[in-house]
Amino acid sequence: MLKKVFFFSLLTLVSCQKSDDEPLSPADELELAELEASLESFQWNLFQQVVASEDTTANLNISPLSIAAALYMAHEGAEAETRDKISSTLELPTAGLTINLGAAYENMMKELENSSSLHTENAIFWDKNRMDPNDAFLNYTSDHFQAKQFDLEFQDPSALEAINDWVKSSTNDRIEKIIDQINSEEIMFLINALYFKDDWIYPFPEESTRKVKFTLASGSEVEADMMFQDINTLKYYHGDDFSSVEMPFADTSYSMVLLLPRPGSNPDQLISELDDNRLSQLFEQDMEIGRIYLDVPRFEIEYKILLNDVLKDMGMELAFDPFNADFSNLGVAPEGNLYISRVNHKTFLKIDEKGAEGAAVTSVGVGVTSAPPPLRFDRPFVFLLRNRNTKTLVFAGKIEDPTVR
Repeated sequence: MLKKVFFFSLLTLVSCQKSDDEPLSPADELELAELEASLESFQWNLFQQVVASEDTTANLNISPLSIAAALYMAHEGAEAETRDKISSTLELPTAGLTINLGAAYENMMKELENSSSLHTENAIFWDKNRMDPNDAFLNYTSDHFQAKQFDLEFQDPSALEAINDWVKSSTNDRIEKIIDQINSEEIMFLINALYFKDDWIYPFPEESTRKVKFTLASGSEVEADMMFQDINTLKYYHGDDFSSVEMPFADTSYSMVLLLPRPGSNPDQLISELDDNRLSQLFEQDMEIGRIYLDVPRFEIEYKILLNDVLKDMGMELAFDPFNADFSNLGVAPEGNLYISRVNHKTFLKIDEKGAEGAAVTSVGVGVTSAPPPLRFDRPFVFLLRNRNTKTLVFAGKIEDPTVR
């Protein structure tokens, strides 16, 4: 029987308390470091694959963290070669350096959610008339992913309503639904919801925002609401390859990085040229603090993508095979074999003078001259919203037209 898995990133107005947990053991620290290293590599590879698969002139925004979280749950339901292929796609440690994925994920999220800025939720919905979930899987995902569990009758219209109500509630009404219908072959959904909201530590003065021409990739122009500030406390970089600026949030463990491609280049080309090593060099070595004139367009975008082909291209094709996929750790479906039929991803992001709602990974170019460098993002750019400690990308995307939602 078909197993359907929905993965998507959402934004929710939720806060959580500071963690008061005891320090991790050396073994737990090692596993956490291994997971964070694998995620750092996976998230940029995923971003590159999504950008390469999509319209080059359209805005784009994904949450690598949310996608990874949902795939981690699917990984725990897989067995044999299917599990190995998912591990390889996620770039998880193998060949003798395996980790307790659930425990490492739990510890990572304690670190990422150690503030009021980020909150995530997981849920598992299944058709109780056609699916018998494995108790070990339910217990494991409950313990380590804090996944809420719902056994429903999928043929009842109230099941669709229950799933979408959970989505709406978990996103503070930002995303009202993730599915329009439950198809006849669908018997299970694994869902991750993620929300980020915080203010800039250095907000943009609202009175400085004005209409400015933004040049699209086609050469045509649109009028964007351009925020501005003259500031001497931000880290920036100006090089031959690109320019960049980092804008920290009030919770300084998070920041938005904007990357502006060099003249004659574009966001897609820049993204394809960068890798996690170059980004680490940017964040750890290249950036300096100085006075800049900063122009950033105000924008709000909604984005959705079906990730099947992207994940297949990244090595997960077996997981989508109706006859050969092995998700026996999920449970038993008397009607047939379990496999992933669809992976949906959906995001919302709003950036204004006060801060970010939802979340976005933004790379922005920064210019340096003898006078305070004007850093004007008045042409297509990349954005990254990241945790500065773990290097995790909460959101990553590009803005081709800030006037298009």
